[in-house]
This record gives sequence, C-alpha cells and structure tokens, in this order.
Amino acid sequence: GGGLVDARAGDCTQRADARWGGRLGERGTYRVYALATHDGETRLADGSSAMDAWHSRQAGFRADGPALAGNVTVQGDAYESIVDTPGGRRNGGNLLARWSRQWDDGASADVQAYYDDQSRTDAGASGGLESDRVRTLDVEAEHSFRVGAAHRIVWGAGSRTWTDRFVNTTNIAVLVPESQTLNLANVFAQDTIALAEGLDLTLGAKYERNTFSGSAVMPSARLGWQASPRDFLWAAISRAVRSPSRGDRDLSAPGIVDTSPGFQADKLFAYEAGYRARFAAKASLSVSVYYNDYDDLRTTSPAPVTIFPVTFGNGIEGHAYGVDSWASFSPFAWWRIDPGVGVLRKDFRLKPGEGDIAGIQTVLGHDPGHQLFLRSYMDLPHDMQLYIGLRQVGALPEVDVPAYFEADVRVTWRASPKLEVSLAGLNLVHAYHAEASLPPVHQIPRSAYLGVRWSF
Repeated sequence: GGGLVDARAGDCTQRADARWGGRLGERGTYRVYALATHDGETRLADGSSAMDAWHSRQAGFRADGPALAGNVTVQGDAYESIVDTPGGRRNGGNLLARWSRQWDDGASADVQAYYDDQSRTDAGASGGLESDRVRTLDVEAEHSFRVGAAHRIVWGAGSRTWTDRFVNTTNIAVLVPESQTLNLANVFAQDTIALAEGLDLTLGAKYERNTFSGSAVMPSARLGWQASPRDFLWAAISRAVRSPSRGDRDLSAPGIVDTSPGFQADKLFAYEAGYRARFAAKASLSVSVYYNDYDDLRTTSPAPVTIFPVTFGNGIEGHAYGVDSWASFSPFAWWRIDPGVGVLRKDFRLKPGEGDIAGIQTVLGHDPGHQLFLRSYMDLPHDMQLYIGLRQVGALPEVDVPAYFEADVRVTWRASPKLEVSLAGLNLVHAYHAEASLPPVHQIPRSAYLGVRWSF
C-alpha cells in the first residue's frame, strides 16, 4: 500500500487531504481519502464582506476488482459544506457501483447504478430557514460492438429518478406540491462509420422522455478526418434540450409568482468545427469554432394589465458564437509555453408578443467577450519548477465589471522523490479585482499559500 498527504496554508485558502491505497486480494485494489478546505470571503464593491467564506469536509473510498466474469467498481463519498451566510449548509453522500466487461473481439458492456442523497439549508428572506432534500437514483447500461470492419456501434439506455422535498418556513415562495417524484428516461444509439482511411462519420440519436415536458429526440452527426499524421479536422452538428426543473414549473409565491405548468424545455442546435495540428515535437495547435442557436429560453412573463403575479414562459430566442484556441510551444527542453484565446458573442431577443420583467441577462448570465491566457512552465536547476500564468478577461458592462489583467506564480521544489514543497501567489496584480456571474459583484482578493505534498 501507499499514501499521500497534500496540504496548503494561505491567507485566503487552506486545504488538507490525505489518501491511502492498497491491494484487495490478488487482483483487487482500494483507496480511501479525506479532505478539508476553507475558502476565505470575498468583498462587495462597497468594501463590505460578501459573507461567502466556505468551509467543507469530505471523505470517500473506491474499490476495484474482478467479479461476474468482468470487473466491478464500487465507490462512495460523504460531504458537508458550510457558508458563512446564516443557515448556509450543504451535506450529503453518494454511492456508485459499476460492472464492465471486455470481450476478445473488441465488444464491451457497462452497467452502472448511482444513488445520491443531498440536503441544503439556507436562511430565508424573513429569517426562517429554507431547506430541501433531493434523492437521486440513476441506472444506465451501454453495449458496444463492431459490425464488419467499417462500423463501431454503441447503444444503451438509462433512467434517472428524483424524489425531492422543499420546505420554506417563511411562506414567501414554495414549490407546489412540496414533494414530488420525477423521472427522466432515455435510449440512445451511435454508429461510427469508417468511410475511408482516416475519415470517420459518427451518427447518433437519443430519445428522452421526462415527467414535465414529455418526449424529445436529440440527433447528432460528427465527421473527423485525420488528413495526415499531424493534422486532424472535425465538424459536428447536434440538437439538445434542457428539461424543465421543479423551479421552472412549480415555484409559487402568492401575488408574486404563479406556477407555470405550460413551461417547456429549452432547445439548442449546436454547430461546431475544429482543427488540431502537431507541427513538430515541440509545437501543437487546437482551434475550434462554434455557433449555437437557442429557442424557447426562459422568460419571467408579466400578467396582462396587472403585471403580477408573473409566470415562467419560453419567450427568448437567439444565438451565441465564438472561437476557442490553444497552443503549446517548447522553445527549449526545459520550457513550455501554452497561449490561449477565447472569443464569445451573443445575440438574444424576445419573441414577438413576449415580455420579460427580469431582463434577458438573468437567464443568459454574464460572460466576457474575450479571454486571453498565457501559461509558462519552466524546469529550473536544483529540482525546482516555475509556473507563471497570465490572463486578461474582458469587461461585463451590463453589471459594471471592468476588464482586468491578473497573474499567478508558483515555485515548486521537489526536495526528494517523495516530498514536494510549493509557494504560490494568486491574483498578484491587484489587491482586489471584480468578477461576477450574477449581481452583486464580488471582489476577488490577492492571496498566497505554502503547500507540502508527501507520498509514502
């Protein structure tokens, strides 16, 4: 057997985890772990505390071994997290069992069952506690095999069942009914067809049925071409849906929000293409472009004349498109540079006759128009490594977050084959910089930590 201890101590984040693993009999293995973290608070634009410091602890295990003419994996986790916000507590656990088998002709099969039980408690607007519990059971099976030399087929099915309970002691907003059982079932199939040497076409489809919005068919097609040993090109088109949640359909607040039994699934058609190349042993490039066409996104629709109570509708349509690119270059054997860029554009609108009092950004979120990255990895003398990460992130004008530039630096010393010590500084350019996904805007602090990793 063997173990690992990894600890970090800093002015903003503290973390410690321990792992131990060994053998079970002649062919089995196991490992166990425990983890504890503390993430410090951020601050709001006015300098006050955001009350979002996060404390968590988690433990789990995994065991693998031969059984039933195949291999079996069993793993599980238990966790608890507490936020400084009064009543902010998350806890739960999960258990997974998977059986897999590989045949000599290349066929394979996997059967998996997963159970998750999680609870959450938060402080309500009037001082009471809002709590919910969700229990999930997921079962899925997959089988893959070849038909002749040209076809690789994968097919399977799955079912996920949720049982939830929501309790709000403030009686302001509730889910009606308070408890419900939902199901999402699917069957799928995919065929990868070898059209020619290095040219593969993958066709697939998934049929999905859920409790709220009924049936949906999600087809996909992907073409990949290995043009040369160094060049690979691909393109894909697919359809996806987001099934309605309990919050979309069943949220109710007397005089403010009515339940929305007519809310339907969000829909997406995704178009993608990309190119990957290895120009030499020391340089590579990956570029992908995408165009996503959305329909029936959620709106907070006002009632005629009175505005309130509102309901949730499907009144937003539009598209998003962009490019992501990464490269890697090693000018020397001891130095690697990884630059990257991401560009995103969005264009969304209300459908004719639709209204939305919450604002489109409530659903779409806030995303920068561009992000630039430059990461440097250096092997230094005396078994030391230096990492420098630079990033420039575009502005979020809709929530008054300016563009920012930041830098992270980490020095690591491998004191022995079993002991590693590191010192890191994060967000070094500014004492605080603003970031946001939804208001209020949070100010992320400069921080540093000392880390030790010991294997035994």
